[in-house]
Amino acid sequence: MPRVKVAPLALYKMYVLVAHTNQEVGWLGFVEELPDDRTYVITDIMLHEQEVHGATTEIGINGLDNLLAWLQEQPNGDELWNKLMFWGHSHVNMPTDASGQDRETVLEFGTGGAEFFVRGIFNR
Repeated sequence: MPRVKVAPLALYKMYVLVAHTNQEVGWLGFVEELPDDRTYVITDIMLHEQEVHGATTEIGINGLDNLLAWLQEQPNGDELWNKLMFWGHSHVNMPTDASGQDRETVLEFGTGGAEFFVRGIFNR
């Protein structure tokens, strides 16, 4: 069974986003796979351009394009892009069960040929 751990910085950022936003909000994050057989660590997250509502968040192509452009400007941009294997979002005060849209979104992200992709749904 895979294990997912969250680094303190990433956990803090997710906590702040969920605690201080009354609408759903999504983020992408960097994941490192540990060599001890199926342990994954979410090391950091990035907030991207998106359309948010009370019960949905839409990741627009502009948001992903801008994120990719920013990553390409970084000295280790290719490495960061290859570690962008986490999608998290808030359900504010609602249950953290995955909706149909949540299942579709993670399938879209996870079909890029990667061995794994992590999804997290959070609430207050």
